[in-house]
Amino acid sequence: MERRIFVWTAPSLRGPWRLVDTSAVRPSAERGKVWSPEFVDENRPGRTVVAPWQEYWHDARFGKRGQVWAPEVHYFRDTWYIVACMGDHSRKVGSFMLVSEGGIEGPYRLVQGNVEKPFGDPVAGGPAFIEPGAYHHIDGSLYTEGDDAWLVLHNDEYARFRDDMEDIVPTTSLPRFAQTPYAPEPYLEGAYVFRHEGRYYLLHAAWNRSSIAADGSVRYAYDTPAPGRAQYQYDAIVAVADAFEGPYSPRWTAGVGAGHNNLFADHDGTVWATFFRNPAAGYWSDPTRVAQAAVPGVVRMEWTGPEGAASMPSDDGGATDARALRAPLDGDRPSPVPAHRRDGGRRRDARRRRARSRGSGRRRERHGTSPTARRSGRELQREPRSAQRGRAGRGARGVGPRVLHVA
Repeated sequence: MERRIFVWTAPSLRGPWRLVDTSAVRPSAERGKVWSPEFVDENRPGRTVVAPWQEYWHDARFGKRGQVWAPEVHYFRDTWYIVACMGDHSRKVGSFMLVSEGGIEGPYRLVQGNVEKPFGDPVAGGPAFIEPGAYHHIDGSLYTEGDDAWLVLHNDEYARFRDDMEDIVPTTSLPRFAQTPYAPEPYLEGAYVFRHEGRYYLLHAAWNRSSIAADGSVRYAYDTPAPGRAQYQYDAIVAVADAFEGPYSPRWTAGVGAGHNNLFADHDGTVWATFFRNPAAGYWSDPTRVAQAAVPGVVRMEWTGPEGAASMPSDDGGATDARALRAPLDGDRPSPVPAHRRDGGRRRDARRRRARSRGSGRRRERHGTSPTARRSGRELQREPRSAQRGRAGRGARGVGPRVLHVA
């Protein structure tokens, strides 16, 4: 049940990745470990490193309990922040933020708004062993723009940080993003907002579930849990808007088996996505791959299709936004690529730039169950026929031209 936060750094995405040197902060601790419930002895009046609700605790059923999930590292206003959440085996489950009093190695302390509780309000959720009122919004994330910062939470909520970054405003009854939900809306997690070329992309992780349709075919959809519905892949889904708060477009699938993402742009403007190699089900649960699972992956994103802002009809008669993030697939798995470009990548990128400058999409077929095909200057996401039938009217929708996807 023990999980702590470690930080790695590297001179580039290629690596080599090494644990940050924390010897000056804690000479006797493991290298790279920047926060753990075991650091409770470092608490001082007016400076909390570990809150009471984050401490390790014991019970007869599970023994030692306390875990931390989904940490993100952010650099904002010349200061390092870590946003993370305490997991299901904690006294209280929910999101919190740490601020460094030094460099990326720390030392980190808890912001004032989390001394008593996680961010936001208690909500229903989690396993039955969680005490009533202990479950809050998980998978907190930080979005910054200029000198302003917002907290983004699971269950579609957000709030602006105070100027001193010690708490959010409001602290309870948080506003919600204006979205176009599925019907019915399944469980989503890993909310994250990324701004690119003046538009806002709201990402979630969703379990794509398989079941048997009435005609005997296999159905794939972002269904709610029910008997006969099995977790198939842990997907990344995305929507786009002109404003941070929304309204956001209908969602589309950005990557199968590549959910729970952070998107970021490097110094050259290239967009990358991290994702979680989820071992619970899907591609990363295969016995031949599980040893490489439960760790982050990273893929390079790119725009494909012609320039312009066309759109195509969505399943409900509305318009699906044309400028969309997307991860094309190779079979039923995500298409992870090394941090460096593959052989021929630079020449391929140059050809794509020339095609975009001419304003005409070049047809390209990608093999596998979900190939991406350019047709008549439009980028259309295709799925297996069984998946198309299963999602009719409510699942992943096609997207128009100018699509950002994994290279």
